[in-house]
Amino acid sequence: MKKFMIFLVAVFAGVVSGCATGAVSTKMVPSEYSIQKKQPYVVAVQTSGGKETNPAWVSQISSESFKEALVESINKSGAFSTIVKADHADYMLDVDIVDLAQPWGGFNMTVTMNAKWKLTSLKDKKVVFQENITKPYTAAFGEALSGMERLRMANEGAARENIREGLKKLSELTLAAESKVDSAKQPSTGASFVGEKPVASVLAKKTESAAPLPVRAEETTAEPTVKPEPIPQNIQRSGYTLEYETMVSSLTKGAFDSAFTQADTLYQKSQKTDGAKQNKYLSLLERGKVALAARKFDQSIANLQEAEKRFLTIEGTISLTEGFGSILTDDTATEYEAEMHEKLMISPYLIIAYLSTGDFNGAIVERNRTITKINQYIQEKPVERAYLENPFARYLTAIMYEMEEKKDDAKIEYKKLKWDQEIVRIDSKKGKTTDLVILVDVGLAPQKFQRKWGPTPIPGVGVVGFAYAEYAPTPTEVTACNIYLDGKPIGNAKLLYDLENTVITQYQKNKPALQAKIVARMTAKAATQFAAKMAAKEALKNIPFASLFADLAIDSAGAAWMAAEQADLRGWLSLPKHIKYLRVDGLEPGEHTIKIDYGCGVETKKIKVEKDKINIAYFAYAK
Repeated sequence: MKKFMIFLVAVFAGVVSGCATGAVSTKMVPSEYSIQKKQPYVVAVQTSGGKETNPAWVSQISSESFKEALVESINKSGAFSTIVKADHADYMLDVDIVDLAQPWGGFNMTVTMNAKWKLTSLKDKKVVFQENITKPYTAAFGEALSGMERLRMANEGAARENIREGLKKLSELTLAAESKVDSAKQPSTGASFVGEKPVASVLAKKTESAAPLPVRAEETTAEPTVKPEPIPQNIQRSGYTLEYETMVSSLTKGAFDSAFTQADTLYQKSQKTDGAKQNKYLSLLERGKVALAARKFDQSIANLQEAEKRFLTIEGTISLTEGFGSILTDDTATEYEAEMHEKLMISPYLIIAYLSTGDFNGAIVERNRTITKINQYIQEKPVERAYLENPFARYLTAIMYEMEEKKDDAKIEYKKLKWDQEIVRIDSKKGKTTDLVILVDVGLAPQKFQRKWGPTPIPGVGVVGFAYAEYAPTPTEVTACNIYLDGKPIGNAKLLYDLENTVITQYQKNKPALQAKIVARMTAKAATQFAAKMAAKEALKNIPFASLFADLAIDSAGAAWMAAEQADLRGWLSLPKHIKYLRVDGLEPGEHTIKIDYGCGVETKKIKVEKDKINIAYFAYAK
């Protein structure tokens, strides 16, 4: 029996890890860049030479995913002013994947990418840069147990290093072109400066001018010009995502009161005798977050606090009964335990809710809790968990310190964010000012969808199969975040937190553990069927054909058992894709009207700005 179990584990491990997946665009984006000079020109981008991945063969890099990574890298690094279509660009950047040298196997897998980079001036069609860049990357055995997974990671790493080197070389060029960008028409940001003062401060004192102020290219964050990969349309929503589909739909329409009613209905349903009580506290997270968007601040506080308290209580624990149940059924049988990135989002939203009710002491408690969580989840393992870094939480923490006039503590948080301009602002600030911080939740975080394999009969063993969850970005129609104050443009909100990238990165890091659990579940189910067949064979050995019919009955029951297995699609669905921000200093106190143009719709809200305080205005736009 022991040898049989080892055989099953080996077979199922091969099944779980045997399907090739293509390189993920977000994993090909470098976290750091060596930009020597930021080019003040607009560029168009096109890529070629990539290959689609055949699941039955090996991982590849598609031209489309490579282009998405390249565009995002240019946006993040500021290598060029912005990315536009070719007919509006100063330069055309062509990157052709010439070769992707991959190993046939091995413990440590090294992939080398050779790509031809070419930059052409569209003014005179002159090629100003052309070079083949070759960069390798090695995915170590310890990074993933699956060979297919390591090969994909090596592909992504080679592409990442190639992009990093290519942008570095482009930043070293001395380019000369009449830019098609009219600086007088560019929006300003809260971090831009005119002389020694932030432009937003100048604007607050010179509201008679309706023209937007110019900005420095290095202080802006260009909007992505590529569409995210949607959830595959041939895969039906099921389980938790299907249950909450109506609520999510209401959020995307901006119908927050309807979304709250639907979230409340689902929460109440989970409390009934036949309800999914294991989802109670996740349902509270959904209801609390939607309540915040619907400006039901007291409700939001009550729900988020109750959920937070429970998740802190059960953190890292699971009962033996729950553990056994999830092995023989699936993970939906266990109580939901929030992911680390979800736990890090609860306190920041509570800070906003408390400040919205005027409860500053409550906000301080959550600020302190935020710091505790950051220390617990990130700073204890700064390298391993660097992807969990939450600029949204840190920024709110810094703002709270500023509100308390704890300048040194605020500067520590800004230093961790690498926001040197904020430290300069604090050091140069004299006296109290009336300031406004605008925070905008944009889109929705990635959603899980289900993939299934089987049921498939294995002669002599039984029927096996499994279901597992994958993440895919949730599409958004938002293309801009231009903000107007009292009818005057004050800037384009900058990216504060890319939560989508955090979610997908966390999933990739957790994947080996998820694969191991799938193998354990498949092995346990197969062993149960095999044991039942052996027992039936022994009990019915003297009855002709009885054991054959018993085998058929066990196979039939096994098939139904496998078909009933569902992937765990639970997760905090109402979280945003991105969080953006804009800070305006030196405002006149009193009532103001904020309008945000998202490129696919407009939102307007009246706010009251209190004198000599940092005021926060929170928006959510999930379209």
